[in-house]
Order: sequence, then structure tokens, then C-alpha cells
Amino acid sequence: GISLLSTQEKVSYIDPTKEQTKQTCDSATVVTETDTAWGASDSQEHWYVVNSNVTINTRVTVTGDVHLILADGCTLNASQGITVTGDNSLTIYGQSVGEGMGKLTANAGWERAAIGSEQFQAAGNITICGGNITAAGGGSAAIGNVNGEAGTVTIYGGWVKATGAYTDADSV
Repeated sequence: GISLLSTQEKVSYIDPTKEQTKQTCDSATVVTETDTAWGASDSQEHWYVVNSNVTINTRVTVTGDVHLILADGCTLNASQGITVTGDNSLTIYGQSVGEGMGKLTANAGWERAAIGSEQFQAAGNITICGGNITAAGGGSAAIGNVNGEAGTVTIYGGWVKATGAYTDADSV
């Protein structure tokens, strides 16, 4: 069968890396509990929005250039974490600051970062521009990589709580 993805038009978000921080995405794919593969192997930006409370029970894989907007008052629970490896990138945005901003909770077990690579994989680039982010790596890194080549983790804004077993330069 064919699965049609729902989209939301004109989604606002805050990007602290731009002079005019309030931005608008023309169209974003709405994240549901069955969306475990974000993006594509092309040169396009792929936009996603969490506009309700969503739990994804399998690990999410990011391919290409993925942008995730956490809508105010909404929560994404990635209970097995989010894989970002190699030349792939994930940028996370909130719609506001303060108590009402969107939330992302990512968890992972041993030999996997909550947001990032798995054991001995090169990590991709992870940028956090906003949102209330909680990443728990269990016995591994919270954000970044696990015993592999480091990608870049950049945090411009939001609230970030990252807990894991590693404290080396390759992980957060």
C-alpha cells in the first residue's frame, strides 16, 4: 500500500542563527508514530513538524539535510533515539522560548547515542536552535557519537539536558 504523508503549511519557528530570528517554513511533513525514516539522499532540505504528542517506538534514521520543528505545547518521544551519521544532518527548532516550547525526549541504550551515531559509526552534524531537549544515552553518549568519528554538535538555544556515560570530546 501507499502511505501518504500529511503536511502542514506555513510553520513558524525561531532560528537564532539568522538576523530575523522568526522564520517560516513553507511546508513541513507532520511527524507521526510510524515515521522512522526522515529525509532523503539528495541535496534538498527536508522539513518535519511535531504538532501533537507523538511517541515513536523504533529508532529514527536521518538521511540528508533534515530540519525538525517542535511546535509549542507538543512533545516527541523518540524512545529508541535518533540516528544521525556521516554526511547527514539534523537541525532542531522551537517555535518560542520558555515553559511552553515544544519538547523532544530521545533515549538510547548501550552502544548508541540518544541523538547521533551508533557504535563505531561516524556521527553526522547535529544543531539545536531551540526546544526543550532531553537526551539520555544510557551507557553511551547522549548527543554525538559512540567510539567513532565525531560530527559537529552545535547548540544555539533551547533547553538541553544530555546525560550519558561518556565525557570525551566526541560526545555531549
